[in-house]
Amino acid sequence: MKRVQIVIILWFTTGLLPLHAQMHQYGRHHVQRQIKALSEKQIQGYLAGEGMGMALPAELNHFPGPRHVLDLADSLNLTPGQHQQIQAIYDQMHRDAVRLGKAIVEKEKALENLFAQSLPDSQKVHQVLREIGTLNGELRWVHIQAHLQTRGQLSKYQVAEYDRLRGYRKP
Repeated sequence: MKRVQIVIILWFTTGLLPLHAQMHQYGRHHVQRQIKALSEKQIQGYLAGEGMGMALPAELNHFPGPRHVLDLADSLNLTPGQHQQIQAIYDQMHRDAVRLGKAIVEKEKALENLFAQSLPDSQKVHQVLREIGTLNGELRWVHIQAHLQTRGQLSKYQVAEYDRLRGYRKP
C-alpha cells in the first residue's frame, strides 16, 4: 500500500500527470484529422507550395529566399532585371512545390488508408514511406535550389541588407 502511495505522490509531484494528460489529448486531437499525420496547416502549406521552413539551412546562412526578396524588393533596391530574374526563380519554385506538395498529401492519404485496414501489408507501408521520403527530399531541394539561385542574383550588400531586414543580423 505504501508503494502505491509513493507512486501516486511521485506521479503528481514530478509532473507526470500533466504529461500523461498531454499525451492523451495529443491522440484525441489527431484522431479527428482527415490525415492523422498532418495538421490542416501542413496540408494547406503543402498544397499552396509554401516553404514551411524547408530551406532554413540556406535562409539562415545568407542565402535569401525568392519570396522574401520580392517582398523586400524596394528596401533591397532591386533592379528591374533582378526583379524579373527572381520572379522567374520564384515562379518555377512555386510550380514545382505545388506539384510535389500535392503528391505528398496524396501519399500521406495512401499511408493513412493502409493503416485504416485491420492489418496493413508491411511491404506496402514501407514502399509508401520511401515514396513520401523521396518526395519530401525533392520538395526541400526545390526550395533550397531557389535560395541558391536567388543569392546568385544579389550583391553582397543586398544579401547583408536582407539578413538585417529579416532579423538575422544586428543593425
